[in-house]
Amino acid sequence: MPTVSPHLGARRAAAVTALLVATLPAPPLRAQAAPPRGPLLTGRDLAVLGTAAAGAAVLAPFDTRIARWSQRPALHRSRPVNAVAAGLRALGDPGTVLIGGATYAIGLAADRRATAAVGLHTIGAVAAGGLVTTVIKAGVGRARPYVTHDSAAFDVGFGRGLRRGNDYQSFPSGHATAAFAFAGALAAEGRHRWREVNRATGPAGFAVAGLVAASRVYHDRHWTSDVVAGAGIGAVAGAAVVRYARSHPENRASRRLLPGRAVAPPRPIASWTLTF
Repeated sequence: MPTVSPHLGARRAAAVTALLVATLPAPPLRAQAAPPRGPLLTGRDLAVLGTAAAGAAVLAPFDTRIARWSQRPALHRSRPVNAVAAGLRALGDPGTVLIGGATYAIGLAADRRATAAVGLHTIGAVAAGGLVTTVIKAGVGRARPYVTHDSAAFDVGFGRGLRRGNDYQSFPSGHATAAFAFAGALAAEGRHRWREVNRATGPAGFAVAGLVAASRVYHDRHWTSDVVAGAGIGAVAGAAVVRYARSHPENRASRRLLPGRAVAPPRPIASWTLTF
């Protein structure tokens, strides 16, 4: 029976998703005007991060039990489940970058700034979330489940992720971060550009991101608390990148990489980096 590479599936998904984004109606001119400059992180962002941290802390004592349950032979003998899990893994990485890149390319080719901006901002969100996750991974140095054979969920060592590499970079999950960063950026764009469509696509994006995160536990690459923490980081990265881009329409990346010209927002008297 012929097999299909998960990366090929990710490329196909990227092309289809990018084409769907490109066919969305152009937002009205009023919706394109950026709001006044605001904070990089908001109280809502801090609440999301706090909830994710609390969720990871609550689930951490159950990490070993969940890992053993997810590795049941009966579950892994299912070909459909294996195929779906492999596709979800590829969708998280490199799928998020491929979809964002394809959307950006289509926007440039069609001279549609909104479409290109969606692609550029989703890529930026994945990159920002990935940077934060990489730093934490290196510092925490948590062993992956397959290293400890699902028996020592709290095997951590400060700086070990940097010294000993990938096997000790379990916390937080990079795939979960990427998937939720993409979903978060797409939902943030949708709230401003395509509000009616976003009522369905926003929740759907986060649901798919959740499945990507679950696939990492299924593949024994992450503990459950890893993916919960990664989800929080990714969701905040997606919202923050879009917020910054909208409040700074003439930023260097937009000037150089997006077609056309954005409507500059009014300048506030003062702004803060963080609000509560």
